[in-house]
Amino acid sequence: MNYRQEFQKITATDANIYEEVLLEKDIILYGAGSLGRMALDLFRRAGINKFIIVDKKVDILDGIKVRRLNELSDECIRNSLFLVTICTIPYNDIEEELRYNGVCNIMQFYTYAYIKFPQLLSNGWFIHNVLPDTEKEVMKVCELLRHDECSLNHYLQFCWWKMREKEVVFDEYKVLSGKKYFNAPIMPIVNEDEVLLDCGCYDGCVIQQFIDKTNGQYKAIYAFEPDRTNMKKAKENLWDREIVFDSRALGSRCEQKKFEGDLGYASKLTEKGRELIEVVSIDELDIKPTIIKIHVEGTELDVLEGAIKTIEESRPIIMVFADHNSDGLTRIPLYVNRLKDYKLYFLLHDYCGNSAIYYMMPKERDIYEC
Repeated sequence: MNYRQEFQKITATDANIYEEVLLEKDIILYGAGSLGRMALDLFRRAGINKFIIVDKKVDILDGIKVRRLNELSDECIRNSLFLVTICTIPYNDIEEELRYNGVCNIMQFYTYAYIKFPQLLSNGWFIHNVLPDTEKEVMKVCELLRHDECSLNHYLQFCWWKMREKEVVFDEYKVLSGKKYFNAPIMPIVNEDEVLLDCGCYDGCVIQQFIDKTNGQYKAIYAFEPDRTNMKKAKENLWDREIVFDSRALGSRCEQKKFEGDLGYASKLTEKGRELIEVVSIDELDIKPTIIKIHVEGTELDVLEGAIKTIEESRPIIMVFADHNSDGLTRIPLYVNRLKDYKLYFLLHDYCGNSAIYYMMPKERDIYEC
């Protein structure tokens, strides 16, 4: 892959700019899976109550009747704004099918949410104006990833979406749906000496994945989750396991910050949060993790900044979500330059730039080095 040439194609392509009138149209949520459920919850929190949900298979979503596309009037199909709440199949395929059926106005849900209520969900961030400094930093990231063709191609696909909102898929390097974290092809074999630090454990699903991979044989698990509802679910799901649960948030230093909860996956630290919670840094925990997973809805870089000493001493595998804000484009991956003998990987596990994860591997655990 000639990444410089590909990046020039990105910057030479016009970005999708949405007119304000489009955002005021009647809304149809297209997709009633997990993202559709999240969209429904966020719409309710944002006070948006007028919308239709469309799906091919689901009949009811949280008490709301789900319709089929052929049940809608031609006028409704032509004049409504279809928000795509599906990321597990290529956006281009969905858009092509909708346009074939007469749909005129289409947008990815995350894009709409970022424009209309970014304080609740920031995943739809984009950078249309690519400055020279940004280009230089993107080239540095490409240099760090060039050792792995899949990582480099996935990163450029990520850049296409975040800079131009175009789904450019490189056929040889498909999105790795269902293969993130411990199922990623670059992950080494985990063993009974592992200490997992899960920063933002949600309902414990990644911890369960870790437990399955170790056959239940591990040294310790530390699970941090400041959202009360998520923490309750995690404890219920993992009730029979020896885990240290902690309701504090993680950040760059010990302090108190505002938090917005009851948003499921999207609960996060934010200046507009309605709850004041305690924040602590990883370095202040005095633990020695062999694996750190960070999924904290936008403050991933802060968590890394507060883990310098721990990472230097323990040399863990680090897995960091990239798609919550623009830190994921260059600031998070360039953090690896501060670490000795670490190699950077980047994998997309969904389309539209979602479930984008940086894997930072210490040389001694990199399967391509060992």
